Amino acid sequence: MLDIIYAAETQFRLDSAQLDRDIARRVAIRDRFASEADDVSARRAPARAARTWPRPIGLAHAEPVCA
Repeated sequence: MLDIIYAAETQFRLDSAQLDRDIARRVAIRDRFASEADDVSARRAPARAARTWPRPIGLAHAEPVCA
C-alpha cells in the first residue's frame, strides 16, 4: 500500500515540475512576443520614392512641367 502512495507522490512531483517548466516557457514566449511588438511599433515609416525628374532650380526654370 505504501508503494502505491509513494508512486503517486512521485508522479505528482514529476507532473508539477513539468507544469512549472511549461509555464516558464509560455511566459518566456509571451515576453519575447511583447518585446518584438514594441520593436515593430518603434519602426520608422518607409522613405518616399525618388522623383522621376529633377526639380528645376532658379527663376528661369520656374515654369510648370507639362506631363
